[in-house]
Amino acid sequence: MGLGLGLGLLVGVRAATSGMTVVLLLVVVGLVALAVTSPKDVRSLLVGASLACVLGLTGGSFRLDERSHNVPERPEYRFNAIVISDPRTSASGFRATVLWRHDDGTSREALVFFPPGVTISKGDWVVIRGKSIVDSDIGMVFSTSTIITKPPGWLETTRQSIRNRSSQHMTMRVPGSPGSLTLGLLIGDDSGLSQTERSDLRRSGLSHLTAVSGWNVSVVVASVGALFRALGARGWRWIIVQVALLAVYVWIVGLEPPIQRAAIMGTVALIALHLGRPAHMLTSLVLTAGVMATWNPAILQSLSFMLSFLAMVGLIVASRVTSGLGRWQAALFSPALAAGGAGIATAPLLAATFGTFSAMTLPANVVAAPLIPAATYAGIVVVLGSWISPVAAVSGWLAWILSSATLWVSGFAADIPHSHFTFAPMQPSTALTIYLGLALAAAPLIPEGRAVIRRWGNWFHLTPAAALLAVLVLIGILAIGAVAV
Repeated sequence: MGLGLGLGLLVGVRAATSGMTVVLLLVVVGLVALAVTSPKDVRSLLVGASLACVLGLTGGSFRLDERSHNVPERPEYRFNAIVISDPRTSASGFRATVLWRHDDGTSREALVFFPPGVTISKGDWVVIRGKSIVDSDIGMVFSTSTIITKPPGWLETTRQSIRNRSSQHMTMRVPGSPGSLTLGLLIGDDSGLSQTERSDLRRSGLSHLTAVSGWNVSVVVASVGALFRALGARGWRWIIVQVALLAVYVWIVGLEPPIQRAAIMGTVALIALHLGRPAHMLTSLVLTAGVMATWNPAILQSLSFMLSFLAMVGLIVASRVTSGLGRWQAALFSPALAAGGAGIATAPLLAATFGTFSAMTLPANVVAAPLIPAATYAGIVVVLGSWISPVAAVSGWLAWILSSATLWVSGFAADIPHSHFTFAPMQPSTALTIYLGLALAAAPLIPEGRAVIRRWGNWFHLTPAAALLAVLVLIGILAIGAVAV
């Protein structure tokens, strides 16, 4: 039921952003009509999905009118804005997302590319003069002049101070590019990597390593949880402490959509664990994404959010596959399968967006899989144990070796001839077909998929026409969800 509600919300919001309101409403009417002839358990799922589609459509339309991504379509202009993301290095300087207010009173976002030499930070109020390239998804601004009119407040200044101190400790204990990669694994700050190293990470399918996502939050939750269990700390007050520590980490790394999604899921998992009820991660993921999209439809245009969502799906499928293995088998194969699942799940979206495909994505992720968690934990010890010199020195040496090995893997994989392909970006329908194929291939491998296949088989045996129609309607709903604006 939860999966149906989450998918319904996502499809409803997507229909609102793509102008397919009438089509979705017709599909909802078909779902309700189909529910009449469906078995009881399927009927509740169809009715719930229909209700969620309407809620997502309504909420998405309301929020979309309130907050849009488009900037005014002028060759040159000047506007006031606040920087709402940490600056990230780009090929010709750096980039950051800003929030500005349109003449009609609505708040809008734009991705601004700043030239080298300009110093800004998250929370700065700025006056930007520049040129824009506007498409239907997001406004992109190339700044030619930037004036800071108001620096960030005390809270944001404190956050930046913590990030700067972490960067200094890492630079001292893990020098060079390995230190930059380790810092990227912790807080997403990979500014110390060269353009060649970033290109190698991208060509080898390892560029996701330096984008803070749900995996980093999972490491924090697992680490704190393991520490508390070792100390015998249990009960609601310790759950509250864990949630508070998670909130602090999220605040430090930045409230990007993937981090928000992971933080919500981490909180739900902690509460479920305390209640003695295992959290169904796939349901939690889809419901969280649906609620977030309904509140802020713009995240469906966020590539980082979509990549994080799909990577999490791959990780969940991989974990379900390894859940039936023995203890030592799971420990041996889980990292490789998790990395492979995340790589396979995100490859079609990258191909559809950028028109690139790396044949080394799967092998490079499998080889790097055991290095990344160890390098991340070593980096955590470097930062938290910086006041204990011997501990920081040993963990820094270990982090340097592991991160150096990861960079070597990316460079080696990127240099393999004919392993990286460039082509015209795929159509959404092509990407949808690929994902449907992946879903069909993965379904028999996980318990949830086998249960769906079994129930659908029973339904098809009893009323083949209704069961076949339900599958066609489901494919139609997914097609609506995949339509690009």
